[in-house]
Amino acid sequence: AGLNHIITTSVSSGVSDVTFLNGSGGVTLDGTYNTYLVTGTGVGVATDDTSLIFRVSINSGSNYNSQIYLTHHIVETTFGNNSASSGASGQSVSGPAQMFAGALGAYSGENVNFEMKLFDVGSTSNKKAFTYVSVEHQYNNIVKVRHGGGIIAEASNAIDGIRFAAGSGNITEGEFSLYGLAKS
Repeated sequence: AGLNHIITTSVSSGVSDVTFLNGSGGVTLDGTYNTYLVTGTGVGVATDDTSLIFRVSINSGSNYNSQIYLTHHIVETTFGNNSASSGASGQSVSGPAQMFAGALGAYSGENVNFEMKLFDVGSTSNKKAFTYVSVEHQYNNIVKVRHGGGIIAEASNAIDGIRFAAGSGNITEGEFSLYGLAKS
């Protein structure tokens, strides 16, 4: 058992999205692995105060409209004027596009780093689960660490694609990597 690198996509100029689609460009996103890991390093956006979102596909990328139920927990530290605060809040939302980093800044260094785990994406009898953690430098000089997860409401269909995009504008920079955790 081990972590197997599948593919890395680097962004150095504006793109509307980064997509990992099974069978496209060397991507394996099926029942080969029970768990997949996606990492994002130095991901920046073109528009101040926007989010990073993800969507999933069940139909070879024809659409990314699968329902996702998200619950997350936020821990926050503010570095604006030499003051620090921390707090926690929970949120439950559902829909086809889910935010896992928000209020990102468009200036150099105002980016997000994250890891997301996807569980049992190849199943055609169970709903799929995901977890994530992100560290984000927001446009208003707030640094947040988010932890969360949820359920992808597809029991009878396998997930074959995942797409990352800015809530508004483009992704301007960053590296997105997909890994599979070998079955033991």
